[in-house]
Amino acid sequence: MNSKALSCTNPSPLSRRHRALIALYSLASNAQDRLEILRLNEVTEEDLNEFEESWRVLCGRPLHPNYLLPRLPTADRD
Repeated sequence: MNSKALSCTNPSPLSRRHRALIALYSLASNAQDRLEILRLNEVTEEDLNEFEESWRVLCGRPLHPNYLLPRLPTADRD
């Protein structure tokens, strides 16, 4: 088996969780466009949703639903 082929399947040394946390910090700072942040960190909205609570705990933000980060409109939301 070729070790180079294995390293190409996962170009980022960071886990999906870590990439999502980085994206959440970037979104909180309004540094860039949301879609660009998702693309650069190779995460999805679902990834953000999955790790948002742990991100809030890490940065000491309230877990109250009124404090959620802005979301992109989706077909199932109005």
